Amino acid sequence: MKTQKLPSQIVFLIVIVAVVSSVMTFFMSVLLFGPGETVIAQQEEELPIFPAPDWDSDWVEILQNQVLILDHDLDVDPELMFVDIITRDIAENINEGDLVDGFPEVIWTKLTEDTISVQRSRSSAFAREVRVRIWTYEVE
Repeated sequence: MKTQKLPSQIVFLIVIVAVVSSVMTFFMSVLLFGPGETVIAQQEEELPIFPAPDWDSDWVEILQNQVLILDHDLDVDPELMFVDIITRDIAENINEGDLVDGFPEVIWTKLTEDTISVQRSRSSAFAREVRVRIWTYEVE
């Protein structure tokens, strides 16, 4: 099947329509939301704020095959805790859920009312530091 080129006048008209549409969208957002604000900024202000964790270990160095026992001292039933664990590599990249040979690079275990254990895989090459955050909640 042979394709045909669009005449240059039609291509020019399509470009003009696209530019005019963009300009009109900009002016409508200024009229509706005021100068210096955009539709995206307006929507972000209405989003709920994620709560700060009840405990944050901050960044802790962890060696290959090392087990850290961290004291969180929350004195809360572990069933009422949500745990998040992230790692940071030598290039300061933050990672979550990296796998090494099909297994997690860093895992947490043995969550108690006051402590949590964190272990780095012996084959882990990147997780230089770990950060554990815990949120607690209540059941009504």
